[in-house]
Amino acid sequence: LLGLANGWALPVRDLTNLHAAWGLGGWSGILLAAVAYVVVPMFQLTPGYPARAAWWFPLGVLLALLLRSLSLLATTEWLLHPALFLLGASGVAFVWQTLRLQRLRRRARADATLRYWQLGLWSSLLALFMLMLQSLIPAVAAYVAWNLVFGVLILLGGFCAFIIGMLYKIVPFLLWLALQNLAPPGKLPPAMSRLLSEAEMQRQMWSFFVAFLLSTAAVFFSPWLSGAAGLALAVSGLWLGWNLRQAVLRYRQCRTEFKTRGA
Repeated sequence: LLGLANGWALPVRDLTNLHAAWGLGGWSGILLAAVAYVVVPMFQLTPGYPARAAWWFPLGVLLALLLRSLSLLATTEWLLHPALFLLGASGVAFVWQTLRLQRLRRRARADATLRYWQLGLWSSLLALFMLMLQSLIPAVAAYVAWNLVFGVLILLGGFCAFIIGMLYKIVPFLLWLALQNLAPPGKLPPAMSRLLSEAEMQRQMWSFFVAFLLSTAAVFFSPWLSGAAGLALAVSGLWLGWNLRQAVLRYRQCRTEFKTRGA
């Protein structure tokens, strides 16, 4: 802001890319991994992440981002490509480890949360491979659709899918836990599946998958599909809000019943 206001000759585009790298990798990526280390074994019934391997991911991301920053601050452009490759490789290692653990899960049936995570993992894997390819062949970034496809894969297919998948487990779990503390003697709280059913989550999930596919296709056929992709994404978001609202209403109804019986 100071540079734009005072007319300083700053590399605004490079600084914006650096900011995005720290935001997506250093914040969102490491935060996602920290959450995954807890919720994937807990909710998806997988083995735990290997402790030593779990430490390598944030360290690899941090080193890559420091190299990326140094390449800009010291104008040593040759550091940029190893930094991008290391950033992509660190993410690939985390994604591949998570996919391996999911194959070893104790629950055979795949629910909506697992499907959301699988979409997020595979979508992120494609985006990370794109990042590694760009580090080896920088010319590919000149294609108009390259950065747009990367953004759709990592933001919509990746982080949004992870967030929704976790919401569908964490929200019912917290509501169930609250009801367990409120339940009168001899009365059990309803199961998590009664607060938010699998059928409700599955229907909303398919609407999100359609929105993701339309958004990806809109990169190449923008005049025809951009509106449809935006509408599908809005419908999916409203549907998600409706499902979570229904879970809260069922929680409140059950809480009222518990208080009435307790009185």
